[in-house]
Amino acid sequence: MKRLLLTLLVALLSPFEVYGYEGPLFDAMAQLDEKPGFEKAISRVRDAGIYKIALFARSREYLGENEKALLNLHRDNKELIVLGAPKYFLHKNDIGKSFTKRTLKNIDKYKYSFVGEILFTHADKCNTTSRQHESGEIYRDPSGKGFADFLVKVSSKNIPVMTHWEFYAWERDWPKFSKLFLDFPNQKFIIPHIGFGSPKQAKLVLSTHDNVYMTISKKNKKKKKHL
Repeated sequence: MKRLLLTLLVALLSPFEVYGYEGPLFDAMAQLDEKPGFEKAISRVRDAGIYKIALFARSREYLGENEKALLNLHRDNKELIVLGAPKYFLHKNDIGKSFTKRTLKNIDKYKYSFVGEILFTHADKCNTTSRQHESGEIYRDPSGKGFADFLVKVSSKNIPVMTHWEFYAWERDWPKFSKLFLDFPNQKFIIPHIGFGSPKQAKLVLSTHDNVYMTISKKNKKKKKHL
């Protein structure tokens, strides 16, 4: 059985009054297994009183892998699921033209509301096309021409783009991402897990760039559960 095919962001409506902000809180990040796990996971989401989930497919082997499964799940849960364009693991050092072409086409075709995670830095994952050092880090330069071309084209869609960027190589990556966010001021970006960074780093990113948002989910590897 393939594992972890779909990834979701869970949007909770806070039952408490929040000073200065009364909108939805983008809180947890979870991953669903292949059927019949979908139905069980959706049932648990509903039982927990979740208002909306933002869900995107994960394509490990080819573009569009698992996309049909996501669309079928959405068909039966339209009021719950907010669709996102699939995450693709096999980018090389930059975003390819085929990804850009397919993603833009399907944003229109399937009415995707955001672009699922694009992996730029990831300390504990690797593949043969992007290994940079012994720890097996995934690394893609955010200033790549392919990604810039993708952003130029996707910015007209007026939907957020998720960028998986971890803050462990702050001095290397912060200047590049900061410039990226400045170069595309009308494009909204989402950084999941608050970049696994410190409160000071998160505050700097959010206070410097009005077009950047973060989710607060973090995986506790020791307990193997999401907080």
